[in-house]
Amino acid sequence: MWFVNLLKGHRTPIIVVPGLFGSMSNEIIPGTGSWSFGIAKYAYEPFINMLEEMGYVQNKDLFIAFYDWRKQIPHSAKDYLYMKIKEVKRKTKAKKVHLICHSMGGLVARAYVQSDYYENDVQQLIILATPNAGSTPNYSYWTGGKMPGHGHHFNAVHLYMEVYLWLLGKLYKGNQIEAIHKHFKGLKDIMPGKDYGSYLINENKNGTMSFLSYEKMKTKNPFIDSLNDNRILIEKRGIKVTLIAGIGEETVQYLEVIPSDSKTKWADGQVVGEIKTDAGDGNASLNSVFLINGDKYMLRGSHIEILTESEPILRKKLLGKGLSNHKKTAKTKEEKDEIMILTEGKGDFYISEDKEYKHVKKGMNFTCGNIHYEQFSDTLSCLLISGKDLNNIRLKYRAKSERPVEIIMKQKGMQGKSLQNNMSAENEIEII
Repeated sequence: MWFVNLLKGHRTPIIVVPGLFGSMSNEIIPGTGSWSFGIAKYAYEPFINMLEEMGYVQNKDLFIAFYDWRKQIPHSAKDYLYMKIKEVKRKTKAKKVHLICHSMGGLVARAYVQSDYYENDVQQLIILATPNAGSTPNYSYWTGGKMPGHGHHFNAVHLYMEVYLWLLGKLYKGNQIEAIHKHFKGLKDIMPGKDYGSYLINENKNGTMSFLSYEKMKTKNPFIDSLNDNRILIEKRGIKVTLIAGIGEETVQYLEVIPSDSKTKWADGQVVGEIKTDAGDGNASLNSVFLINGDKYMLRGSHIEILTESEPILRKKLLGKGLSNHKKTAKTKEEKDEIMILTEGKGDFYISEDKEYKHVKKGMNFTCGNIHYEQFSDTLSCLLISGKDLNNIRLKYRAKSERPVEIIMKQKGMQGKSLQNNMSAENEIEII
């Protein structure tokens, strides 16, 4: 029993399974290096630090199961998570592990524990913000390549989605939807399934509104439908399940659609509006997270914030310490500014916090906040700047060749703006 082992000083090893965009390597985008959290490190590194503060040690009893989220979830479960569990058991001599999963990672874990190759080696399945019935905006991304309008609330997952779809469009010229369907098949696996219920609302010719039933849709999610049809397997296999959901954030629940004449886009209607609920974390609705059976907890916070907000729950589930024994100080929610800049062209970024400009390089430190820089190819790059107050930041771009440069900037609470310039070599453009 895991608790007896804990009393003896032997911890059951834990494996963290990150969500969509939480794994990055050369396998996914050439030039990004070995496996890491990539651009999502600001979401997951504090979470890993929190687990370490509980006494866990990386590569001893704390491990991370990175995977290729572009591919379909059953592939990620078998070729990545299953192999990582085997590696951890071999390294630690443990017979079972605890899986702590965030967002899409929970579906990857479920695909493994519900599979016919499952090896009875998962003691606990702790799921945070996993859309077990699917997530509505993914219909829009899968069929239309975009999500019209997000309001003024910053949403990291939507931002990362836009970055990757932009990158796909640059790497694979031609039909955007064909590129998504060929190179990002994992996206289809997180669309809503039948257990979500009807989620597209049609505007009829007489002005009335009606739901398009899931059964009549062309765009279905056979993966999640099959997974949920067999969810009783988790219980039958004796796996303890904990579900942690975020609430209090505007979350898309339904999509308003109109008929589309496109032969390649919007198979079940073009998205023109959204209906939101605050019973969600900004990405996963409460009902979707709580679809399967288990111990259920709600936390106020966003899809990312509940990772660290879950600390007292994880202490109880992993260390056997009751929630009442862990004093949690109420924290004021810190508002952070976020700026994402995408460029196509040869050149360099230079950033200044005072009067001196510094050349932006991968891994550089930043006193006012955080910088993450990725060079995807000779001409494609992405820069993310986040911090409490970015008003004093200055950023410029210096061209290296006399080719057209496209710069797209997205900032919290603002629509993205595009700057296109024909720049001579060594010419500069001030971005912010």
